[in-house]
Amino acid sequence: MADSLPGRDSAAAPQRVAIFVDFWNLALSLDSECDARGEPRWRLDWTRLPGWLALAAARSCAAERHVHVGTHVYSSFNAAVPVNCGIAIGR
Repeated sequence: MADSLPGRDSAAAPQRVAIFVDFWNLALSLDSECDARGEPRWRLDWTRLPGWLALAAARSCAAERHVHVGTHVYSSFNAAVPVNCGIAIGR
């Protein structure tokens, strides 16, 4: 890893942040939280979510600087079930 090379000031290097999202766990957890609060369900802004999560992760470890190196969203789908938990597949 480049940040661990001898002679390199690792304290000055930005914290690298990679985001891994399990789509179904996130979606179902948000739906459950909204239902428990009696609030309408809302849609995520997927274009802004990675940056927000990267910033939250950097803050959680008190990183002075960070670089977002990527976001991976994992999901699954059953071809025999066109609609899973109200989310339309293939529309």
